[in-house]
Amino acid sequence: MNTFNMNAWIEALRDIPEGETFINCHRAMVNEYDRRKRLPETRAQANAVAAQYYEATEPKRKDGVVIWKKPPAAAFGYPTGYHVIHKRKEWENTAPEPTLAEPGDDSGTWIEVPKMEGEPVE
Repeated sequence: MNTFNMNAWIEALRDIPEGETFINCHRAMVNEYDRRKRLPETRAQANAVAAQYYEATEPKRKDGVVIWKKPPAAAFGYPTGYHVIHKRKEWENTAPEPTLAEPGDDSGTWIEVPKMEGEPVE
């Protein structure tokens, strides 16, 4: 996820002609405010689309949990809270939006779901 870099933004303002600086600065701040305000709704919509995709495609499952495979496109990442089986472990997506990351990688978007005592290890 990209983060806003205030220092880079301030440096970029130096290139704007003086009379336009305030207007452009104000416009940029309003646009960023509006984008951040819409972010929860946008994430919810992305999660809903991703969940509908996995329901419609009926992916392979093991014991009711989807077996992870690389998503076919960015629009079809695994939704927040989704559980998958990958490399003989169960994982849950903890990212606030659908993820394309592979469970167990360094992205930090997946957490391993602990096995209940007595569950068979395969």
